[in-house]
Amino acid sequence: MMSNLLGRLLKLTDNLAETAKRFPIPVGLMALAFITLLSVVHEWHLFGWSEDEFYQLYLLLVLSFFAVLAIDLFSETRSWSPLLPLGLSALAILAIGLRIYSLSPTDDFQLWMTAMLLGGAGLLALTFAGYLKSPSSADEFWQFNLSSWTSAAIGLLAAVVSASGLSAFYGALEVLFNVDVDDDVYVDTWLFCFSIIGPWMALTGIPQLSERLAISIPWVVRVLSTYFLVPLIIAYFGLIYAYIIKIAIDGALPNGYVATLISVYASMGVVTHLIVRPLVAEGPALLRLFDRYFFPALIVPLVLLVWATKIRIDAYGFTETRLILIVFAIWLITITALYTIRRKSHPRWMPIPLAALLVLSTVGPWSFFSLSQNSQLARLESIFEQSGTLTNGVIKPIDIAADDPANREVTSIVQYLMTTDKQEALLAFLAERNFRPEDPDPYTDSLVTALGYKTLYRYSNVPSFNYGTPVQLIEAEITGFDYLSTLRFYGSESHTLRVGPDGIGLTASFDDKSGLLTLKQDDAAPDLTFDIAAYVDAVSLQDPVGHLSANTLTKSSKTIRAELRVSWISGIIEEDARDIQSFEAILLIEDLEPEPPGL
Repeated sequence: MMSNLLGRLLKLTDNLAETAKRFPIPVGLMALAFITLLSVVHEWHLFGWSEDEFYQLYLLLVLSFFAVLAIDLFSETRSWSPLLPLGLSALAILAIGLRIYSLSPTDDFQLWMTAMLLGGAGLLALTFAGYLKSPSSADEFWQFNLSSWTSAAIGLLAAVVSASGLSAFYGALEVLFNVDVDDDVYVDTWLFCFSIIGPWMALTGIPQLSERLAISIPWVVRVLSTYFLVPLIIAYFGLIYAYIIKIAIDGALPNGYVATLISVYASMGVVTHLIVRPLVAEGPALLRLFDRYFFPALIVPLVLLVWATKIRIDAYGFTETRLILIVFAIWLITITALYTIRRKSHPRWMPIPLAALLVLSTVGPWSFFSLSQNSQLARLESIFEQSGTLTNGVIKPIDIAADDPANREVTSIVQYLMTTDKQEALLAFLAERNFRPEDPDPYTDSLVTALGYKTLYRYSNVPSFNYGTPVQLIEAEITGFDYLSTLRFYGSESHTLRVGPDGIGLTASFDDKSGLLTLKQDDAAPDLTFDIAAYVDAVSLQDPVGHLSANTLTKSSKTIRAELRVSWISGIIEEDARDIQSFEAILLIEDLEPEPPGL
């Protein structure tokens, strides 16, 4: 038994070594990605880089892994010198690096969106890279992908099992032998298993493209396809056609969200069509019907997809998610036309158009980010003009009525631009129209308010306000005080404070009904009351755009002087009254009681 186990381990070692020899650059990229993650976890600060810069490098390595692996698979079907795929790999890594490093390390949204789009293209490229040469066998294409995806699943399972098993071993050491295993050991183990063991195991199962592949259909694929996948797709399409009939009878416009459903259902149908392709000849009649009529049946839902997407874009402009729907619509229309006209076309043409569209969507003026940014800024300019905020190319904030629909539109656009790494473009757009917010680094609520609009989020029916203090006022020099404490209130709350070496006892209580903040001392000294509601009303009258330029409130008793420096206040506006829901302030205390004379 031991000899059998040893023999299997040696065979696995040989397979891993052969895989490293076959795919040396992808294996090296895996190792570098693992080291990059370790640098983040352990805060090694190599080269003086920040955490964001290491994540940027990690994305480059992962995307390069897919690109180089696709090049290696492509080169296996060619009689090339080993230097040619090496040169192509270098060019691919350079191109990906130029795209990734054209973004700031802090542009989280754009970095991860770019990684998602290029990563999706990379995965798709792996499915067809070895079958671009004509002629190529459709059956071998199918068998290659079945073997490769099965190997990927085995690699994932190997990573989970090995990481879980080693973690259980560490736990046993701690429980049984009182060995203190550092938490970092657990983290490093999971990173190693998912960065090295899992991908390496997955690579070992990728078939050699230099050899002919004999088709072998597992029984589980037959059962899943015949009794689950195909009936499920037919049921989905029945649902879509029923909805089409419903809106035709009602004479109603389609729900904008139906575009997402059609994209998902149609994509699942395309994958199912690929899976059942070799089963059609000997399978039941249902599979033959599905194979013959799936793409023609997709035509009407695709018309609805385009219509529903157009409605959303006409109403709200381009965003990255809506552009993804457009990409899927173009892809589905392309392959539907191809496989309706030429039903026996090679299956490689299903993933190729989508991979190309995903790559194109990340570069140039037609990239998702450029199109979305320009679209939303154009919408914002149009709303400003209609509201009277923008006149003769100059923005002059005015107090917009609380019931004006522009409040919700402006809030939505500003929030989108601020949360998708387009803040710099937004501020430049405003500066070109002679508007510069007082806070150089504003957030959504403060910027919307500064423009004269009421903050009204998507799922809120009540306008809100959010007043913030410029950073330079919050960080102003503090002199003449003995103690400092930060207060945060969310609705009516009380906080007990102990300040100073002698533990001066204070209870800070906020009542959101009256808008009063009360400081109650332990001794018999009178309470100190700050009228926060009156303060907010005064701010809104003096400065309708909501800057807390005068952010200091002061109260004194015989024993202490208290100064409240308000950082931010937020709440809702009902019938022109501002109801405070939360706020933050710095509380400064000066002890007025004289120290006892020395002995």
